[in-house]
Formats: sequence, C-alpha cells, structure tokens
Amino acid sequence: MPTDKAGNFHLNTQRAQAADRMPAKPAPAAEPKPNEEKPGANATTLHDHGDGTYHTESAGGERTEHAHIGHALMHLHAKHADGKAMHIHEHGSGHMTHHVSDDGQVSGPEEHASPEDLQAHVGQIFAGEGEPAHAKPEGGAPSVSAHDVGLSGL
Repeated sequence: MPTDKAGNFHLNTQRAQAADRMPAKPAPAAEPKPNEEKPGANATTLHDHGDGTYHTESAGGERTEHAHIGHALMHLHAKHADGKAMHIHEHGSGHMTHHVSDDGQVSGPEEHASPEDLQAHVGQIFAGEGEPAHAKPEGGAPSVSAHDVGLSGL
C-alpha cells in the first residue's frame, strides 16, 4: 500500500502523491486553562414544545419552563443582560407584555385591551411608577415614550 511523506497509508499512488501536495492540517485548538472560561460556558438554549410553551436549559443543566415566548425571552434577558427590557406581543384582542425590572425579576403576562393602556404600561415600566411616558427622570436622561417603541398611531 503506498504511503505519503507523513507515513499515512493510501489506496493508490495518486492519492499518496495528492496528499503530499496538500497543505498541512492546522494544529488542534489548545485546551483552555483550568481557570479560563470555556466558550459557551454561560450559554442558554431555548426549546419549543410545539404547543406555545417553551423551556430554557443552561449550560449548567438548569431547566426552566415558560408558558409563553415572551416570558422565555425576558428570562434570557434577565440571565444574560442588564437593565430593563420588555416584550410586546400583539394578538387579535389587544397586546400582551412581559418585562424585566432593574433587579432582574421577570413579570408577565399582562394583557392590554387598548393602545392607551399599553402606552401607559410602557411608560410605567420605563419612566417609573405614575410618571407619564414622556417625562424625564431625575438625572435628565430621556425616558422611552410610546413613539420611541413604535406604538404611536395604534
């Protein structure tokens, strides 16, 4: 059986010669150091059950069930990002919201029958309790208005 220059066996001489002309294979990736974080060590996967419910699984084996995609998405945000976030889902009779507060707590679902109710809720979450959505909080940073999130004209 013919061999190439590296000593590997091939079925015929042509294949051995072709292997000699091929560039060297790259070296395998080095193993991470014990205290170095592996890629994907904090990964979370989202699984669809096919009936409108979902579950998430973390790399550590934690499994969490979610009754709605909005809740699953906000759970992912709470686990992998900082700050407030909101998921708005429009359905035939109104809107459903899920949100994450500053402390990472996921809330929802909350139903909103009218665009005004939804706008008020967005304002409460992002501008603070009882403040209108267009108000500026202490510190002068602009808050999110209904127009900013594409709710004007609903």
